[in-house]
Amino acid sequence: MFELAAVRRWLKFGVVGGANTAVDYGVFAALTRCGLPYLAAQCLSYACGVLNSYVWNRSWTFRDRAASTRSLPRFAAVNAATFALTSALLYAFVGRLGWPLLAGKAAATGAGLIFNYAGTSKWAFRDPGNSTRRSDTP
Repeated sequence: MFELAAVRRWLKFGVVGGANTAVDYGVFAALTRCGLPYLAAQCLSYACGVLNSYVWNRSWTFRDRAASTRSLPRFAAVNAATFALTSALLYAFVGRLGWPLLAGKAAATGAGLIFNYAGTSKWAFRDPGNSTRRSDTP
């Protein structure tokens, strides 16, 4: 039903995503506690999480061997779209609906997960000439 390599990749993506979320949340909480407006804090904290994500997903989750000149712009595009989605949701939840700040952040982060995984796995780290990644083999 599911390929073992695909399940492994999803689990690795989840581990990296947990670390990214911790980085993002930690920076976000610290910046908003210091008085930075929440949307400005969102920009900075998300960028920190994306940097962590690129390093770990490229080297461990997807074991991308292509030049970073191909994967980095694609990864940046996927994450820019995810950033736009999560920022809009954060604004809607906190700014419009009045949710508590960290609850809105959690909901927005969760909503971006599936979109980000699809874009990252199907496009950012996809080798157009070879459908098999090094991590697909034992």
